[in-house]
Amino acid sequence: MLAPTGGTTLAAAGTKVPMGMRVKWYQRAWELYVEIEGPDLESPEVSITDDGQLVMRATVAGLIQTVCLKFLHGVKSKECRWVVSTRSVKFDLPKSGESRPHWDRLTVGEKLPNIVIDWGSWMDEEEEAEIRANPYGHDVKSLAGAMGRGWGSNTEMTMDARRQAAAVDTSNPDDPEDDICMA
Repeated sequence: MLAPTGGTTLAAAGTKVPMGMRVKWYQRAWELYVEIEGPDLESPEVSITDDGQLVMRATVAGLIQTVCLKFLHGVKSKECRWVVSTRSVKFDLPKSGESRPHWDRLTVGEKLPNIVIDWGSWMDEEEEAEIRANPYGHDVKSLAGAMGRGWGSNTEMTMDARRQAAAVDTSNPDDPEDDICMA
C-alpha cells in the first residue's frame, strides 16, 4: 500500500515524483507504458511534449501534487493516450521514430526510488521479437501439412467417405436377417 503523500518530492534532472506516489513502467519496441499511482487521485491534468516531458498535476489525498517525468528519449505526444482511475493514471506513449529500440531506463538523470519497472509486464527485445514472429506461440504455417490434405476443413473428406460408404453398402432394408435386434 502506498503511504499518504507529504511535502517532500524526490527529484533528478527534470524528473520529480512526490513521496507517496509511485511510477511503474514497461516498454515494447514502439511504445512505453507508464502508470502513476497515488492514493485518492482526483482531477488530473496532463501535459506531454514531443521531446519526452510528461507533467501530471492532480489532487492526491487532499494535496495538489505534480509529477514531472523527463524521459530518456522523445515520444509522439499527439498519439499518447491515458486512462484515469481513483488509484492511478495509466499512459500509452508511442516512442518517436529515432528512439524505437528498447531504452535502458525511463528517465534521464539519477534513478529515483519511486520509479520502478513493472516486471509482471516487462518483455526483453529477444522475447518480443519471438512473439512478433510467432504470435500464437508457434509457427502456424509449419503446421499446415500436419493434418493432411484439406487442413482446416474436413468437409470434402466427410462427403467422400459418405459416397464411398454408400457404394459399398450391400444391406437390403427388406431383408429380415439384416435387422439388428437387441434382446
